[in-house]
Amino acid sequence: MELSADFYSNLTRLAQDGRHDLACGTCGEGRRKLPSGQWLYPAVMPDGRTQWMLKVLMSNACVNRCGYCAFGAHGTTEPARLAPDDLALFFSLLMKERKVGALFLSSAICDRPIRVMDDMLKTALLVRRKYRFRGYLHLKLLPGIGSDQILAAMQLADRVSVNLEAVSPERLQVIAPEKSFDDDLLSLLRQVKTIGEKQDVACRGATTQIVVGPSGESDREIVGFMNRCYSELDLKRVYYSAHTPIPGTPMADLTPTPLWREHRLYQSDWLLRQYGFSADEIPTDEHGSLSRDADPKLMWARLHPEYFPLEINDAPLESLMRVPGIGPRAALRIVNTRRSQPLREPRDLSAFHIPVRRAGPWLLFSGQRRMRTQSQLQFEFSPGA
Repeated sequence: MELSADFYSNLTRLAQDGRHDLACGTCGEGRRKLPSGQWLYPAVMPDGRTQWMLKVLMSNACVNRCGYCAFGAHGTTEPARLAPDDLALFFSLLMKERKVGALFLSSAICDRPIRVMDDMLKTALLVRRKYRFRGYLHLKLLPGIGSDQILAAMQLADRVSVNLEAVSPERLQVIAPEKSFDDDLLSLLRQVKTIGEKQDVACRGATTQIVVGPSGESDREIVGFMNRCYSELDLKRVYYSAHTPIPGTPMADLTPTPLWREHRLYQSDWLLRQYGFSADEIPTDEHGSLSRDADPKLMWARLHPEYFPLEINDAPLESLMRVPGIGPRAALRIVNTRRSQPLREPRDLSAFHIPVRRAGPWLLFSGQRRMRTQSQLQFEFSPGA
């Protein structure tokens, strides 16, 4: 069976449109163009490995009118749609050529959600059963689908996702007034959690994506919401997409959200998931904004001079991870090393791939403080410090 020229034209358009969805862990900077005109993305798998992923929409035409989105009924994109048989066959050809090891399927809602989801499920079933793909598969869950479709997706996919888009019902109404935050979106993620707890399925959790900026939310709101996503919904990841206005959409005149803000949110997210920070400990200013000039971990350290300096040779693991420049792996290596060999100088940090100038000023080495930053000198010598 040969694929038509129309298929490749639609596939090219839909693969490029798919770059806006980040909830599969892919990175646009690393994409490469294939001879077919398609895009593959490097995606970080749950086990930490990187695989080349085919990331594509089944359709880019949508009945909704989300103000920030190119695929809405305002019609800013040329419509395209893929048939499940064709897409599954194409993916199998990429597999045979060893060009791809993962698949991400999503779609705009061009029809009744149940029918659109059926197309994605049929594609996934063909890939799994007919073409015997055993690698990583990610399926997007669409608002309005049935509980039987959620279960079917979780039986086929390694990961599923639901794009919440905003952090509250009020914020969602600003950018997507036709959607219900609780009934259309949160309910999907709650069902995923329940199914994962009660049934033996292939899926090992869900992710989501927040569009940063167009609904007017503060960083403090996002941090609080991300914390609830992890603690209450048991999400594996929350992804953040800085809003870039698209010509022809209702929000085309908004100021673009700076990428540094997206970066700071990812750093805050990492502190919650990997470093033992609570949402209340992520520093924001009086407007609820994260600092542009310093990452949240460094900001926290500057605001807590009473916590430092730490003695590197006996500080607990969780305390070492609070030191700017020291991550979980490096902290564990320090703990294991110091049992037999104390660390005596800041330069000893380089053996753990820790930036000496960043971490050294916050530490004592065998009771001695070897380095200070300018901000620490100000803490020590300013009145009342």
